[in-house]
Amino acid sequence: MNAGIKNVIRKVLYSLLSVVNVVVPKKNQIFVYAGNLLNNNSEIIVRYLGNHDYKVICMASKHMMYRTNGNVDFVNDSVLYAIKYMMTSKVMLDSAVHRIKMRPTSSQLFLNLWHGSPLKYLAKPSRIISDANYYTKICYAADIFKSTIQGMFNASDSQMILNGNLHTDYFYKNFKLPEKYRRTEINVCWMPTYRNGLGVKATSDDIPIIDRQNIHEINNYL
Repeated sequence: MNAGIKNVIRKVLYSLLSVVNVVVPKKNQIFVYAGNLLNNNSEIIVRYLGNHDYKVICMASKHMMYRTNGNVDFVNDSVLYAIKYMMTSKVMLDSAVHRIKMRPTSSQLFLNLWHGSPLKYLAKPSRIISDANYYTKICYAADIFKSTIQGMFNASDSQMILNGNLHTDYFYKNFKLPEKYRRTEINVCWMPTYRNGLGVKATSDDIPIIDRQNIHEINNYL
């Protein structure tokens, strides 16, 4: 079966799931899809929700690494579980783009958190990884990434939400800069991530890199 026929079959199945989703009663619970395991944004959101009065279902391939604790239940990443919890939950938080797709109803919030900053996609600006119709809102970490994230989902401006990176906010929540580094009123923590895998051959022409010669360009980000 060629790829074109498979895509048609998938779209028909996703449309049927979307129709069924309309009539399924919703529970006051949050479904978190973490992908392989909890990391970055999914880890922080589950940790936060687990410390508050929310009913949470967290799906991860390596769910056995985690123990059900309080109001957070960990389940295996399976097609049937995904359909069940996507249809019955009022909120879905997706940080890895699940393979099962269905349109959220007017009473549901399907939010794509992504799992960080889309650095590897900067070299693939035309790649669409999912249809924005399967999400209510799509988050992006900073204005510099908006067009990349928006293009990855072919999303409209009204669907985009600027929210930073949750895991970074959590990391710096109680962070205090050592006195010896406090030289000015503004301090910058520059943490570059170099991607040269997953089929991406990144160069300085693809991703702007600040070095000793062009350090003054960091002023553009302040």
